Amino acid sequence: MLEFLIKSLDYKDHDIFIHIDKKCGKTDYSQFENLTKDSYVECLRDRIDISWGGVSIVRCTLALLRKAVTHGHYDYFHLISGVDCPLMSNEDISSFLEEHKGCEFVGFSPFAENEFRFKLGRYFIFNDGLLKKIPFSPILNRVALALQKLLHIRHYTDESLFRKGCNWWSITLKLAKALLEEEKEIIRQYKYSFCTDEIFVQTFIQNHPEFHSRIFDLDDEYHGCMRLIDWERGEPYTFQKDDYEELANSKRFFARKFDCLDDVIGLVRYKSAP
Repeated sequence: MLEFLIKSLDYKDHDIFIHIDKKCGKTDYSQFENLTKDSYVECLRDRIDISWGGVSIVRCTLALLRKAVTHGHYDYFHLISGVDCPLMSNEDISSFLEEHKGCEFVGFSPFAENEFRFKLGRYFIFNDGLLKKIPFSPILNRVALALQKLLHIRHYTDESLFRKGCNWWSITLKLAKALLEEEKEIIRQYKYSFCTDEIFVQTFIQNHPEFHSRIFDLDDEYHGCMRLIDWERGEPYTFQKDDYEELANSKRFFARKFDCLDDVIGLVRYKSAP
């Protein structure tokens, strides 16, 4: 799937930077870095052991951004997963971005009931970093959360200070640099929170009117980030061959997710211009 994704993004305007979870063990990077004709591809060697929901995901995202920003000058940075598939041709993506140059393609959505209290209102002490390696850390984490609830211990209390949305986005060079300038503060702010990969970019934008005013679509989360992701039929739904017409007509940059190579290969002939 990843090899196919790299080949499908191979284009004169694209370079590709990849993070492979440290838990995957020894990896032959050349199998990914030697696939393209026009794009530069690099796998990060300083890999991170990712904990789902932990700040390690934020660290990884910022590491990828830093690698890309320092490598060359790019107008846009797309964060995608290894099970995404582009829904537009590379030429159409470039044309769309040129037409909407300066827009930030980041999705925003309101916190669900009690979501803020859970993700930002408690201290998740054992879910990431060195502490997660302590024996029985999942149990200790649950005990710590229960004690905080019992003792009315709160981490963050003002929901109005934070925003959330889809954790896959396409942002400008200016926003990428601004995030990297605040990297240490971002890590400090979210170190003991949960699932903040869905929060840190949106909150940063909310607190910087210059970027907030350039959001492509504030009213539709997934149109705002130009992704097709379906949470109604799955967590998220895995697209299949029967969904080709929906995918082809979505007019989004990328769809997530796929787990069958036959399904994603068949989609190529359906790619359409916006």
